[in-house]
Amino acid sequence: MTKRLLVATATALFLAGCGGDECSRSSPCPNDPRPTEAEIKECREKVKLARETSTRCVREGSSLSDCSYRMIACGPDGKIDATRWGDAVTSGCAAQAEVLTDCVMRDLVPRDDRP
Repeated sequence: MTKRLLVATATALFLAGCGGDECSRSSPCPNDPRPTEAEIKECREKVKLARETSTRCVREGSSLSDCSYRMIACGPDGKIDATRWGDAVTSGCAAQAEVLTDCVMRDLVPRDDRP
């Protein structure tokens, strides 16, 4: 696995909701739909499973999740502009992504699978 893949996987996990009410947190873009109760429930189940199977790197993932949320960019249509958001996260959350990647590489990836 490459570091980039690990960061992308970890980011997706933590953006999906990494605790508390992050699963029900709405987009700051006015025309994005709010999460449904079913989506919130599914998110919370995934978070619970992730926390039960590994308590490592949760703080680091939460930090990246919070940074990523702050970087959400809305397009002219009032919905998330994924390209602008991705660019903003790449530049604005690089330090958090690196800390999370280091944690994942150190604590979760077996030594034989490390690049």
